Amino acid sequence: MDAGAIGIYEKALPPSDDWHVLLGHARQAGYGFVELAIDDDPKRLARLQWSSAERAALRDAVADTAVPVRTLILSAHRRTPLGSPVAATRQSAVDLLLRCIDLAADAGVRLIQLAGYYVYDEPHDAGCRDRFLEGLQRGLARAAPAGVMLGLETMDGEDITSVAAAMAVLRDLRSAWLGVYPDVGN
Repeated sequence: MDAGAIGIYEKALPPSDDWHVLLGHARQAGYGFVELAIDDDPKRLARLQWSSAERAALRDAVADTAVPVRTLILSAHRRTPLGSPVAATRQSAVDLLLRCIDLAADAGVRLIQLAGYYVYDEPHDAGCRDRFLEGLQRGLARAAPAGVMLGLETMDGEDITSVAAAMAVLRDLRSAWLGVYPDVGN
């Protein structure tokens, strides 16, 4: 197997605010790419507001180290779910997704991994799947012209718990820009 095909999640590396250092750690450990995180950590969420210079710093570090950032994991939707019954929460979730797509496109990331939860800490109701699909469709409208794939990660719980459940979402949305990101750990 090509060593470049195996990547590492940034949270598994020693933390650093310097992209050259972080990507260098991945290279030294033999990884071919890094997965970037956008979660509830304020520093990671702030990435969605990065200036052009901050985005360029990541691109420059990728070029200098030859370690690309191929995927971006958007787990901030756990706290702000696309399937929420609260309209303001759903709008915030869509805003997160759209800003994440913009960051990915600007940074050269071609895949955003989305946790397969319609809602996480909220009660499930009859409409949470439909609301999730509606928010995801809004994201796909931005992702497709940006050249960014969205991948549904299979998760524990009661929503997208299997490849079959993810494929049902793909059939409903019918977009070439949406795929499945199976996680055997879940």
